[in-house]
Amino acid sequence: MGDQKSWTPVGGYEVTLDVYAEPVPRIRCRNAAGRELKKLPPALKKQAAVLELAALGDWLADHAADARTRVETWMARSLPVPAALIRAVWSDPYWQRALRYAVVAPYRAGEMSRAGLLIGIGPDHTLRVASPEGEFTLTDTVLTFPHPVLLDPRGTGRLDRWLDLLDTFGGEQHIEQLHRTVWVRPDATPGHREPRRHGIAAFRNGDYSNGARFERVITPHGGRISGETAHFRVPVAGHTYDMRLDLRYQGPESPVSVNHCFWDDARERTGLGAYDTVPRVAWSEGIRMLADVYDQHDDPYNGPHARTPLPADATAAYQEFLVACAAYAATGPEPAEPAARPVGPAPDEALLRQGAVLPAKDAPDDGQEPLTARCHDGEPFDEGHRLVRLVPARAGHAEDVVARALGLTPEGGEGTPVGRVRKEPLGFLARVCVAHPALARDAMALLTPLRACAALAPAKPGRAGDQFARTAAKATAHCPALLPHALDEAARIVAGAGSATAARPLFTAARAAERKLGAPVDEEARQALLAEFVSLGAVTVKELTARRREVAARTSAERAVAGYRSLVRTWCRTGRDLSDTFAAELARGAGRTLPADDEHTEILAALLRGGAMDTCAPAVWDAWQPVLRRLLAEDPETAVPALLKTVSAPRGKTAAAVSRTAASWLTYLEDVGVLHRLTGVGDEPLPLDDTHRWLTLFLHRYAGMELPVAGLDAVLAAIAGRTRDAGRTRDPWEGARRRGSAVGHVGLRLDLAVLMVRAGMPLAEPPGTGWRRMHLVEWMAAHGTDEVVALLDAPVLRERILNELTLRAREDLHFAGARHELVLFPEAAVRLAACAPLREWATALLAEQVRRLAEGGGDMLLAFQELLQHVEPFVHAGVGEPFAVAVRTALDTDPARVLAQTLATRCANTAHPAGGDESPAGPCPVGGLTTERAGGLLASVGEELRALCAADFDKAPAGRTGRYLKLDQPRLQELLEALIAQHLPGLADPWCRQRFAGALTSVVACEVWQRSLRTPARDLVG
Repeated sequence: MGDQKSWTPVGGYEVTLDVYAEPVPRIRCRNAAGRELKKLPPALKKQAAVLELAALGDWLADHAADARTRVETWMARSLPVPAALIRAVWSDPYWQRALRYAVVAPYRAGEMSRAGLLIGIGPDHTLRVASPEGEFTLTDTVLTFPHPVLLDPRGTGRLDRWLDLLDTFGGEQHIEQLHRTVWVRPDATPGHREPRRHGIAAFRNGDYSNGARFERVITPHGGRISGETAHFRVPVAGHTYDMRLDLRYQGPESPVSVNHCFWDDARERTGLGAYDTVPRVAWSEGIRMLADVYDQHDDPYNGPHARTPLPADATAAYQEFLVACAAYAATGPEPAEPAARPVGPAPDEALLRQGAVLPAKDAPDDGQEPLTARCHDGEPFDEGHRLVRLVPARAGHAEDVVARALGLTPEGGEGTPVGRVRKEPLGFLARVCVAHPALARDAMALLTPLRACAALAPAKPGRAGDQFARTAAKATAHCPALLPHALDEAARIVAGAGSATAARPLFTAARAAERKLGAPVDEEARQALLAEFVSLGAVTVKELTARRREVAARTSAERAVAGYRSLVRTWCRTGRDLSDTFAAELARGAGRTLPADDEHTEILAALLRGGAMDTCAPAVWDAWQPVLRRLLAEDPETAVPALLKTVSAPRGKTAAAVSRTAASWLTYLEDVGVLHRLTGVGDEPLPLDDTHRWLTLFLHRYAGMELPVAGLDAVLAAIAGRTRDAGRTRDPWEGARRRGSAVGHVGLRLDLAVLMVRAGMPLAEPPGTGWRRMHLVEWMAAHGTDEVVALLDAPVLRERILNELTLRAREDLHFAGARHELVLFPEAAVRLAACAPLREWATALLAEQVRRLAEGGGDMLLAFQELLQHVEPFVHAGVGEPFAVAVRTALDTDPARVLAQTLATRCANTAHPAGGDESPAGPCPVGGLTTERAGGLLASVGEELRALCAADFDKAPAGRTGRYLKLDQPRLQELLEALIAQHLPGLADPWCRQRFAGALTSVVACEVWQRSLRTPARDLVG
């Protein structure tokens, strides 16, 4: 701590600001006797002099935190920093605190051999550094603060030498560099065979009790949740590396299960060097995020009764992962393919976007501005020390205003140029001082509530915004011009905490406060402000559209469209979800086709990637066609796949409107030169898998179209030819599924399947059943039988069609009453009977069932049920005449014979026990059951038992579902035992008793079923 230059008398005490106190400056107080007090007396806290010192102390604390944060950002992202900047800020005690003993190195690849601890600035303005090999100077113009993983890439203990060197100088680092936890990238994967499914499992099962808490943990790391995935972005050296964490996420109130992590650049890679596509710095920083997320989990599923105990902390968990990777690497696995490519230097714009400072230029490029070092003297600082602020040149005057308001003395002039940075919005105080210099002190009074807002926003952003809005309204009652700036700053804080939604009311309130002031609108300043809040996500699509209309009303339509286009471009760069409104509004503003300039090309590329063009009308696509042509020519590898994932949206819900749009989309693809690559015409056909994916998407998106569609037949024929030449097949359900009449029913759109067959498309054998049903009966009821007949010629579909129209009886004597699907759609039964090929098939099917029934035997009951099932729809539909023989057989069959044949034959095929208490005294009575005895048995069935057996048949056929009879019901068992005792005394074999119960109840049900068909069938077959 330096000696204080002055003490200010206040209320019988003296106070001063200790600017060298750590971690933040603090106010010191002493009484009249000169004894320093431990605390500031409460009576002094509201004194003007104390408030001024407190404001200066808070401002200096922010300055110190900003210096430390900047240096750590340069280090964590491996960014360049001009040596001139380090020299310019060295006289600032806060910058010196952040820089002293930090490891620096020349900003060139492979220059870690010249890295060293920064220990001072020499008389010749060179940087004095010290390494484990000795002291030397750095004269390079551009430096970097190397990430510790670069000092010890493989974790072999080299960092210990640097820590020993730091101890030698008796210093400590005020940034987290040498003491930063390093997460070493392994040489190989852990040996799994399915990299698509299994990523980095080190932090798996680090679960959270609720989604809201999980989101609060990942937000400071820039994480965002989309679906059941948490997305992270790791910026390093101007490049960005995406990382995903697979979750089981069901909303903010449900528990969150954490699964595998994947690096996008290393996805689907396995073996030696699989992770080499992710630089070591990016790997270390990304795993650092995941480790923090893991260490804050609260184990909702992993308590005392957990099936698998978890590692104690992230370090232990990651160590297990490294051990597994090393064990696999020791086996000599094959190198991952393809080999990792070297990462080239990033463009200046990318480096600046991540926070780099590049060497100064006489004329910075667009979007860049000079960075200057502005010096301020003041009594609190020791001799040789001064405050150095890094500010853009355009904010120099505002910075001086703030310094004077705080009691500091600006050096004046234009400041010392130290580099160039990306042009960013000014800070709160600078913004206020530029617009209203007289309100500088009032603005500083809002810094404390703004800090409170920043502290509360990560946990409760809505409450933080509401509280600040109320405070700011009171504090600015005497200076309303300050309110919009204060609300905007609070919106920035809330949005930066991860809640753009909670920031929007603040932004809206700020615009309302501006309108209330009635001051003229500075269009350029308003445009810059909107661009900033678009980047933060605090502006909605609707607000952008309203902004365009307001500007058009105040100025001109051309300026409004230009401003809107610029804001849309900014939105596209944020990675947020995009809206089709952007494409439509820009097309409407142009009034014709859009020019294929850089701005429109960048916007269209983002809209295609984000899927926003998927709901655009054909007219919008036509307006963008010149831009699309340029995009396809300049970047076909990205633009073509993106275009193939989207289609033009139909305008209108009728089948004719959908068909017109489908035809126009095929024409559009032909006009832009993409359709010929799908059909294989030309030198650059698209891969066949991509072609079939596009066809599936096209058929699915235009599912409501009516055939024919102009141009579709030729496209299908060409794709079919490519498929045949490649020896491939296509699943007929892909793109041709249709919704059934019931929930969950998914059928096949037969007209599209016919179109495929006629185009010569080789179809694959459809796997399985279930949702793969075609739901033919529904189709025939709605559209007729032509498509069904046409598909009977397709070998892979014929058997499935016939099987679906056939209802087999269940191989269970306890089940009865199943209905055919034709019962639900009588019009389909009528059309089937009128269609010669299907009628011939049905006649043959019924003849086979009649033959089986005539054979008798143990399956006679099942044959009887099948015959009833298949004649019932024709009888109720009034078209039983073509099937008269089968109908008469079903109606004339004696249920007693069915019962006798079924039971006697099955009894004869049963090995009965010989001897024992349970063995019968003589032959099993079921084995000798005749038709006559069975008739008497059925005649003795009482009304109660008959009602229990045939309860389902008192409903209309469409409402009957069939059922298993519950033979364990006590009353049913009692009634059956009475019949056995009366007609089959001595029946002891348990299998025969069970079969008798099932067959009797089913035959009774079929007898009622048969009787229900006689009345409607009488007029059909006589």
